[in-house]
Amino acid sequence: MVPYAAFVNKNFGNSWIWLVGLGLFIGLVLWMVNSLRKKGLFYDFIKQHFPKQITNINEFVGGEIHKKYFYLTIFISILIEFCGIFHLLIAMLAFGVNGSFSAAAVGYTISVLLMLVSPFLRGLGAVEFTLIYILANFGFSHSQGLGITLCLTDPKYKVRI
Repeated sequence: MVPYAAFVNKNFGNSWIWLVGLGLFIGLVLWMVNSLRKKGLFYDFIKQHFPKQITNINEFVGGEIHKKYFYLTIFISILIEFCGIFHLLIAMLAFGVNGSFSAAAVGYTISVLLMLVSPFLRGLGAVEFTLIYILANFGFSHSQGLGITLCLTDPKYKVRI
């Protein structure tokens, strides 16, 4: 979603530095996990410096992964995320403004990440405020962003994003 928003919205500033850093971090984590599974360089480092942890690591990476079910899980998870994006897009249309898929995608993604990162900000309006701010960056007025955000709220749940 981030590359899509970068090329469509073109309001990215110096965020590319953080994206490169995030990409390097994810690449490093993938290399470490792969090295642990194949008992490579990182595995040897852990074995040399933390020998008591090797049994835990072997149990963690020694399990079988059924690729069919793994890919099915990823596919269904992606479908669920697109349902959330379309939920935000439908809220835009329900409020009577022109829907923007890129605004819905970025708004949904950042809102979900914010809810996952902080267990304390869920009930304080931070997610809603962030969604209004993101929609304002995509050209919606603050009142339109507030209306779209309120279309997503449900009395039973704080935010149905």
